[in-house]
Amino acid sequence: MRFVNAGSVGKPKDGDPRACYVVLDTAGEVSVEFRRVPYDVRAVATAIRARELPDRFATDLETAGAAPVAGTSPL
Repeated sequence: MRFVNAGSVGKPKDGDPRACYVVLDTAGEVSVEFRRVPYDVRAVATAIRARELPDRFATDLETAGAAPVAGTSPL
């Protein structure tokens, strides 16, 4: 039995802001390929803030889950 978790677009934890999905090939030898695709992080962060959600939701996207560095802009 194998479990594959691609993570989520809205809550990156690995420093990579791109969306991630998995291609799982079970024909013959099982293989797993993680693929990344860019999306408009700035637009999503702006939409989060416009909805008055907690700012950390937007900041998590802008910093791809990494702690922001004081005095710098996330994007």
